Amino acid sequence: MAALSIIKERCTKFLLLTWKPLSLLSWAFLRNVVLASSSFIGGQSNLHYEEGKVCGVTSEGETAKCKKVVCDPSYLPNKVRKVGRAICIMSHPIPNTNDSHSVQVILPQKQLGRKSDMYLFCCSYSHNVAPKGKFISFVSTEAESDQPEVELKPGLDLLGPVDEIFYDVFD
Repeated sequence: MAALSIIKERCTKFLLLTWKPLSLLSWAFLRNVVLASSSFIGGQSNLHYEEGKVCGVTSEGETAKCKKVVCDPSYLPNKVRKVGRAICIMSHPIPNTNDSHSVQVILPQKQLGRKSDMYLFCCSYSHNVAPKGKFISFVSTEAESDQPEVELKPGLDLLGPVDEIFYDVFD
């Protein structure tokens, strides 16, 4: 993979993995990753371990090392059992964020009375990932019951009115 060779030659903040075909949203995210001097590896990839810790990605026989890997939970079957995620389309920024077009929030597990944290991410048309005037938010957490949609409520409550919501639960 020629792209992996180029990645190995430059300083990389972190690597992003995907195993699914790229959607338009993924392509838009990829564009922003490149602008942030990070790297994106698609296709068939495997996490590379040294001394029991993830330190890179191996794809087509070549390994790119990094300090941090951001990946789909399916790459970590021994660590993550089931993940619940809500993808929300909104016509406004998240309330109480100074009308910010980019927001990341971690809701701590202790504050929620859970075993795992909940993650909220929002981006907008200003990032070229949605039509003008639209915002896309993701709320996700490790499922601790058979009703992950109910478990996502604390994060969803922070969003305000939602135009459309899509739930995804995967093992």
